[in-house]
Amino acid sequence: LIAGQFLALSGSDAYRKLALGAIGLGLVPLPFLLWSGWERAGLVVGLCYAVQFGPAVLAAFDRGNPIGISPTTWLMALAEALIWVVYGLAVGDQALVVGGGGGSMMAMLILGRLVHLRLSEVANPFMQPA
Repeated sequence: LIAGQFLALSGSDAYRKLALGAIGLGLVPLPFLLWSGWERAGLVVGLCYAVQFGPAVLAAFDRGNPIGISPTTWLMALAEALIWVVYGLAVGDQALVVGGGGGSMMAMLILGRLVHLRLSEVANPFMQPA
């Protein structure tokens, strides 16, 4: 559904980008699966879960006053990632702990950025948005 919406909004050029992304990201865990088994492949998938938040974190810190970043969305992302950590600890699955821990850190970075900006606005109400 999301891929369909992406294609509908982005036009015909998006088919190639979507295919390259799916193949590229889909193949990342394959060498680990072939050489080290499911446990290593799961760990790589967990790391990929955390890394997927990277562009959002960079965007939040790149702009002087990021617009359109919803604190509610990132609170939900943090809650989801923490649930994966707790569940991973409960079942002894290192991949879930790593992925959830990385996702938690990324979500906390964005939430921390939003809190910092909000506190800056309160301290200096005449600050011009960048």
